Amino acid sequence: MAAGAKYHPSQELLLEFATGGGDRPRRALIEAHLAHCADCRSDLGRVARPGGALLAAVDDAPLPPALLDRIVQRIDSMPALPPQPADGIDLPPGVLAELVSMKPLRWRSPALRGSRIATLFHDDHSGAVLHLGWMPGGRVFPPHRHAGAEEVVVLAGGYTDGPKHVETGDWVVTEPGASHSPTTDPGEDCWILTRLDAPIRFTGWRGWLQRAALLFSSITRR
Repeated sequence: MAAGAKYHPSQELLLEFATGGGDRPRRALIEAHLAHCADCRSDLGRVARPGGALLAAVDDAPLPPALLDRIVQRIDSMPALPPQPADGIDLPPGVLAELVSMKPLRWRSPALRGSRIATLFHDDHSGAVLHLGWMPGGRVFPPHRHAGAEEVVVLAGGYTDGPKHVETGDWVVTEPGASHSPTTDPGEDCWILTRLDAPIRFTGWRGWLQRAALLFSSITRR
């Protein structure tokens, strides 16, 4: 396991997170990174400090009893954290808190050389999708291209992508239009949490199969 994350979300994303912004897939990613990165936890406290100072400067006023009762009832009715979605990896509590409406996992392995992918959450507002992925050690993920941005946090293990080697806790961004084929580290499973703005497009014969499956699906839905 890495001693500490080498790659981090931007200060703008941390500020967005601190102010309650960002869609749920990205907030889950940031929670996963924070669980492994003391530096970003410190940075988050720093960017949130002005808001805390502003609240501390506001004069205290007692809440009306009826409002207090509604707040307590709302807290009591909040759903409990969902169970861990998969054997072999424990998602941090902050990630689970973003997934309270998560449905049971449906693993997919579309010719992915032994890997598995499952959708954790789809954000209806932003259109972004959060995936949980697993791949054995020493495997090459099939070549593919990104139609939209991809953000990844490594949950366990590591992989090499071109000149970059990433490990547990690292935050990795792949820009739209980029193509790549990462290779997982030998000897250990690799788990990742991935936020996608758009589905990936495989190249080669996998791309042909992917396009054929999409065409068949569109025909059967008519």
